[in-house]
Amino acid sequence: MSNIYSSPTGPRLAGLHDKFFVGPPPSSSQPNDEDTDMPTYFSGSEKTEVATYVQEFISSRGNEYFCEIDEDYLTDRFNLTGLNTEVQHYQYALDLVTDVFDMEVDDDMRESIEKSARHLYGLVHARYVVTTRGLAKMMEKYKQGVFGKCPRVICESQHLLPMGQHDQPGMSNVKLYCAKCEDLYNPKSSRHNSIDGAYFGSSFHNILFQVYPGLMPQKTQRRYEPRIYGFRVHASAALMRWQEERREEMKDRLRSRGLETGFEDEDEDDDDLESEEDEARAQEDGIDDMFEGPGIQMQTTCQHIGGYLNDRDLCTYRLVCQSTHNAIDADGCSFWRRRFLTTFEKPTWTTSNNVKYRQTYHKRRRALIYGANFWVAITKSTGKDYAKEIRRGTRCLEVLRDMTIDSFSEKKESDLAYESKNLRLIYKFIQNYDLLDVVMATDHKKEKDLLCLPKQLLCTIWSLLAPAMLSLDFEHAPTLGFPDSQQVVYGTTADHPIFGGCNGLDINMEWVVHHLNFWKYHMVRSEENTLYHAFKHLSPNETPQFWNRQLELGGSKLGRYWKGSYAYVERGEVTMIRAGEGHEDTIQDLFNGEMDIGSFQDMQLTWLDEAAGLATWPKLFEKHLHSLRRPENKARTRAQHRSSSTIPDAISNLKPQNFQFLAEGHDTTEDFLAQGWLNALPAQHGVPGWQRMTMMKYFEDADTGVIETDALWAYEGVVLPGGQIILGRWWCPSDGTGEWMYSGPFILWCVDRSEDAGGC
Repeated sequence: MSNIYSSPTGPRLAGLHDKFFVGPPPSSSQPNDEDTDMPTYFSGSEKTEVATYVQEFISSRGNEYFCEIDEDYLTDRFNLTGLNTEVQHYQYALDLVTDVFDMEVDDDMRESIEKSARHLYGLVHARYVVTTRGLAKMMEKYKQGVFGKCPRVICESQHLLPMGQHDQPGMSNVKLYCAKCEDLYNPKSSRHNSIDGAYFGSSFHNILFQVYPGLMPQKTQRRYEPRIYGFRVHASAALMRWQEERREEMKDRLRSRGLETGFEDEDEDDDDLESEEDEARAQEDGIDDMFEGPGIQMQTTCQHIGGYLNDRDLCTYRLVCQSTHNAIDADGCSFWRRRFLTTFEKPTWTTSNNVKYRQTYHKRRRALIYGANFWVAITKSTGKDYAKEIRRGTRCLEVLRDMTIDSFSEKKESDLAYESKNLRLIYKFIQNYDLLDVVMATDHKKEKDLLCLPKQLLCTIWSLLAPAMLSLDFEHAPTLGFPDSQQVVYGTTADHPIFGGCNGLDINMEWVVHHLNFWKYHMVRSEENTLYHAFKHLSPNETPQFWNRQLELGGSKLGRYWKGSYAYVERGEVTMIRAGEGHEDTIQDLFNGEMDIGSFQDMQLTWLDEAAGLATWPKLFEKHLHSLRRPENKARTRAQHRSSSTIPDAISNLKPQNFQFLAEGHDTTEDFLAQGWLNALPAQHGVPGWQRMTMMKYFEDADTGVIETDALWAYEGVVLPGGQIILGRWWCPSDGTGEWMYSGPFILWCVDRSEDAGGC
């Protein structure tokens, strides 16, 4: 005769008259793989103890709440009265529970019988637990804390009891009852939470405490009293007073009938209660005195308290009462001015209107706290509310720009250890949100629309965050669109100009970001075996740094010591990259340090006076670099004038500010010299501090000291605000022009090597 076995979560079925018996379950709660699928057989002569259905049911995981029903109780037909109408396959299920089932059935029938057997056991269990034997067994489980402990803090881990809210099965799942707070809780385990509440009944827990009154815990009058910074919440306090009055009324009614209240003896603690009430009255009197005192003193106290609160708590504190609201908002908003200057650095505006301080504070804190999902805002992923993220992202970009402009506004020249509050908050923002994870991400939406982040402002903020983008702290940030960036950095001046606009002074911000993305790919990505290892071994002072002074309009001299690198490919590969072939097959970049184990270029600058600089600036260098050419107004109107000259007019109201420098450095295995200029640029998208850098790198004849004109390398780039990083394009003046020019990207950053390191 074939044996019938249960599913992994149910008991096993087997005929008692079989030749072999099913062995007891493993002691571990997690059976071995082979034990799960196949039973263990023992011959009848080995005297192995047979596990009954009830024993296996009780030992199964998730059935800890049940107690073991006596066999005599299960076999007494009186105890099973009426269950034949509640349980499907009642007779088969009863035979299985009482271990007399002996019949061959198919798998579907077997599963149905096992389900009915579990249901039958649960219904019998509800009747058994209110008997003397059942109550005794459940009492032991209760004492051991098998059913869990009350999560309410004031109940102090009071043991719980299982109960049902209904006696009819299928109405609700089992709940846990706390006799101390007289409340119900859901079981923590999902296995226990799926048990039908009718398997325990709605009366069992009350009967248990009637039979064993010593188990009833003493109730306590302690309860949580809501307060906001020491002040009781008025609405809740009124409700609590009403509850206390009703409780006292009910206790008097119980005493009048000679019944115990169930609470601790109040007479023993009369002295303590009186002292607590006196103390509460004293506190209330003190609070009343404070709020009923002179208006200025009360307002100052409320503002002083508000100064110690974070933003979320401050919003709640404003709503405590009219006095706190007036202290925060009604005093000409002076509180917000002080709070703004405590959190941020002094703004660049000169207005004395405190309302602007409040509005700006709210805007900045909302942007810094809630941020934006920049991936959704840029890519416009389907299924996402990208319009909301675009609005939030735009607000964040504006806040980051304004905080950048105001950073270091309170720094004094003698303060060498100054730490910018704004810059610290900006750095924390880019750590918390994905702004640097979406550099060069593209719009996925097929139908293009006008709703998008302000592209130029976005690229400007990315450029300002270049030190973070080129930091190993953000090594996890992905590098997107590298083939596009490679094509841009090797592009010609005609296809990808650095400067544009009607006067040639507007920086191509997208070009700057492509350069940053290119160098990030090679310097920060560990997967690339190019500059990563050399960059990783630089000391902290030798890596790109954020600006360390307030950004201002106009030019300024830079630091003295610099590091950097330039990238190049073979002449034929430049044409391939410009044609877009790098998108299909990766074209490997080479660097200045390829022959020197990937080391970086070192360069030292020396600044000249303007008069001396003009005398030493070769005309050949000016011919290629146009370092001293005045900006020209290329804009044209439709107005008819007498003069028909087509020569662009110079911008007369722009005062050029130029600084010349000499440079010397080491490149791979040889030394080089260079001369160059810095030209001040106007603010870009509201951010000041940008400059144009032009430089001619050359070599001198060792004997005569004459410049070797056939080995010139021209450099033109952008100095990012703060004067710490320069990005740009190099080209060979003697090797083609226009679309045939031989060019590539370069990067330089200021490093501290001595205490007199200029602007660094």
